[in-house]
Amino acid sequence: MAPLVVLISGCSTGIGLALAARLGQDPDKKYLVYATMRNLAKKEGLEKAAGDALDKTLFVRQLDVTVDDQDKSIFEFIMGKHGRVDVLVNNAGFGFFGPLEAMSMEKAKSMFDTNYFGTVRLIRAALPIMKKQKSGRIVNISSILGHLAMPYMDVYNATKFAMEGLTESLLPQLKHFGISISTVQPGPVATKFAETMSTNSKAEDDNIIVSEDTVKEMTAFQALLSKPDLFTAQETGPVIDVIVECVQAEKPKLRYPTSENVRSWVAKRYREEGVTGLESLFE
Repeated sequence: MAPLVVLISGCSTGIGLALAARLGQDPDKKYLVYATMRNLAKKEGLEKAAGDALDKTLFVRQLDVTVDDQDKSIFEFIMGKHGRVDVLVNNAGFGFFGPLEAMSMEKAKSMFDTNYFGTVRLIRAALPIMKKQKSGRIVNISSILGHLAMPYMDVYNATKFAMEGLTESLLPQLKHFGISISTVQPGPVATKFAETMSTNSKAEDDNIIVSEDTVKEMTAFQALLSKPDLFTAQETGPVIDVIVECVQAEKPKLRYPTSENVRSWVAKRYREEGVTGLESLFE
């Protein structure tokens, strides 16, 4: 059986890097992985993780998901090499933790352009290929925050809510073409993502003054988040296990929570709001 051709965005660190390495190092060589990132100056970590798979079953390529022409170019390149694209994993994204008034409009727009419209761009480029070949699998790396909004992460929450809606809307449209689409929903993960997000909490505009009361409230909320077992950070390995399960599933589900903690928090939210019929999505 020919290996599956996989394109993954956002592979410089974290989940994207770990997933690319896992698939590229598959002992049965079931995958040909194109691991992409915006800035190739950050490729060293991925190349090290790839080991012997580098340039054999794992290929590092440049892709800025916010640039329209680049999505077309990467798919044209892959099609020229292999004549098909089997799996698209939309992983590129970044976050911001802080008061909304401390976030510049430039950063807010940039976050939507990366986290949401970057996903839209790649799906739009992939669909003509997958529809023609009557097969394909799209995996969108979402978050528990696509269902359960977290204070001081307002715009990031919104990008993930948008991704969930996009995926759910596309699901019935794509079934006729043999294409599956799913979201994977991690909670906190032990990567540099959370660390980077926290460093973005300061005001980005000298003309913006965040009140002392706001800082006090935010600090209290951060202390709440640090309590043991509330939102315990999950190691990367089990998250990758769930993504691989989604990629390999004969009949993929719409949503894949990465832990029982995530599953219970989201299901609890819907039960308490009296929304019926949605809990089954997490079973």
